Amino acid sequence: MRKDESAPAAWAIRKVMALCGIPEDGAGAPDAAITAFARYVEANEPPPPDPLLNEAREVIAQVYESIEMPFAAQAARLGKSDRPLTMRITLQALRRGIALAGTPGDER
Repeated sequence: MRKDESAPAAWAIRKVMALCGIPEDGAGAPDAAITAFARYVEANEPPPPDPLLNEAREVIAQVYESIEMPFAAQAARLGKSDRPLTMRITLQALRRGIALAGTPGDER
């Protein structure tokens, strides 16, 4: 299936609906118009960053500060040292922590 025939990304659809003032359930909006506009948005804008990205950078910066590397900490906060593996591990750890925090029956 060609890209222009596939459904646009969910983030692009949410952005179109927000821009057009369409409720999240999409009531009263023509599907073809939303899809076409969402394809345009997806093709011309970068996807939104992961909401945990800044938090991950802060965690990494705090680790650098704990080992007395202030310049590395500053670079981490600015996103200048986003290393793929380090960032993936940190983001996964944050997601796991959030999931565990929401798990009932684990109150300590």
